[in-house]
Amino acid sequence: TADASKFAPQTKLEDMLKSLVMTVKQIKTEKGCYEVYALDQAGKKINNAYNAETLQQVDNAEAGEG
Repeated sequence: TADASKFAPQTKLEDMLKSLVMTVKQIKTEKGCYEVYALDQAGKKINNAYNAETLQQVDNAEAGEG
């Protein structure tokens, strides 16, 4: 759980996801993670969590919740 001042900009994450051909619907901040709701190329719903400081995907999509 990084301090909010150390978070990478959400726009950087959004650009990264768009480069992976994802359509971002919503990004929420949850306990040091960005929780992403998106659609993949096939239109399948995606719910992933990313470390808000490093933008690395977190294994547990529910990591920021609780």
